[in-house]
Amino acid sequence: MFARNMTLKLQPNRLMRFIETYNATALPILKRQKGFRGEVAIVLPLGEGVVATSYWHSREDADAYENSGYKEILALLASMIEDRPRIMESEVISSTLHNLTSVL
Repeated sequence: MFARNMTLKLQPNRLMRFIETYNATALPILKRQKGFRGEVAIVLPLGEGVVATSYWHSREDADAYENSGYKEILALLASMIEDRPRIMESEVISSTLHNLTSVL
């Protein structure tokens, strides 16, 4: 399994709009991507940002998403975020999450 961590800094007073847009449009795009296993999104203190970790079957699936769905999602969220998101990728070596998509 492969993980992709994305940190987004939100524009002031955009948290609720971000959450609504993310749930209504971004998550359905993610769920259509080949190899997508699930995601955990956490709001930073004071609603100043979001850290989202998506899980993928393989690095190749995450890379394919980077060149397709990610650009679409970034365009949808552009009016709510400052700067470009910071991305960090890593291999998952252990997990207690058996079925990530069931928690979404």
